[in-house]
Amino acid sequence: MHGLLSAKVKRRVLSLAAAFAVPAAIAAGGLALANPAQASPVHQASVVNQASPGRQAGTGGVSVTIASMSPQYAAPGATVTVTGTVSNRTSQAQAGLEVQLYTSPNSFLTRDGMDSYLAHGEDSTLITAGTQFILPASVPPGGSTSWTASFQVSAEGISEFGVYPVTAQVQDSVGDFLAADQTLLPFWPGQRSAGLLRPLEISWL
Repeated sequence: MHGLLSAKVKRRVLSLAAAFAVPAAIAAGGLALANPAQASPVHQASVVNQASPGRQAGTGGVSVTIASMSPQYAAPGATVTVTGTVSNRTSQAQAGLEVQLYTSPNSFLTRDGMDSYLAHGEDSTLITAGTQFILPASVPPGGSTSWTASFQVSAEGISEFGVYPVTAQVQDSVGDFLAADQTLLPFWPGQRSAGLLRPLEISWL
């Protein structure tokens, strides 16, 4: 490092490290998925408790999995597309299922905040994102089906450099919660908007 960085630049470096040091969040073309937790219904700007993929949650054996997200980090004006699967591990066919995305206009302030969200799926600032994806057919017992949903970052108030929560929730036709999964969305507004007027002078030894 040439010279001493100011406190402001040090904070920027820590912010950069926190935002892009998301373990396995974008690894081998995949996303880091959540750990299990019993879940309660999600409403706009309400606290959410999630269920991880492959485990039963809520009152049934229906689960939802986030399989991919494109782009893997968003920029101004981007449309984020999330894909995944809904699985039915009950003994009855499940019809009228819907998948709704949630995000937040507030980025994580700490690495611990990101870890806690992935582990417990709780965020009091979550709001609905985009429109619901309605599964076109019933899911048979032991079966699964794919879903795709999207949202525009600008419409959800995502405009500042940071890492943001993204939750996918599956619910029945009357809106009752069944299961949820979550991941992380880095947002890069560009070098100037992020406050980096020039590259940091760093020497590797």
